[in-house]
Amino acid sequence: MTEVAFRVAENRPWFKIIGKHCMTMFHRMLDEWDERRAIAQLQSFDDRMLRDIGLTRGTIRAAVKGQIDRL
Repeated sequence: MTEVAFRVAENRPWFKIIGKHCMTMFHRMLDEWDERRAIAQLQSFDDRMLRDIGLTRGTIRAAVKGQIDRL
């Protein structure tokens, strides 16, 4: 952070709060993008490939989101 931006953040606590919220939203967007990319990749697999890794078309989204327990 530049010296000027640091001074602004130091003197205005709301600036820090807004910055933290913006970073949180940014990271959530990145996570969502990664999930969508993983889902698209798995959906491109044929049924045999999905079966080999223990998935079906109906379980792709849950698997990417970490909602399926693995052994």
